[in-house]
Amino acid sequence: MNSVILTDGGMGQELVRRSSSDPTPLWSARVLIV
Repeated sequence: MNSVILTDGGMGQELVRRSSSDPTPLWSARVLIV
């Protein structure tokens, strides 16, 4: 069985802060795919 990782809004803000580029409207979908 695959493990599940739950993240919250704080995690999303941290990912945006650490990103080297400006976030796009679909930035969270891109993070999930990568």
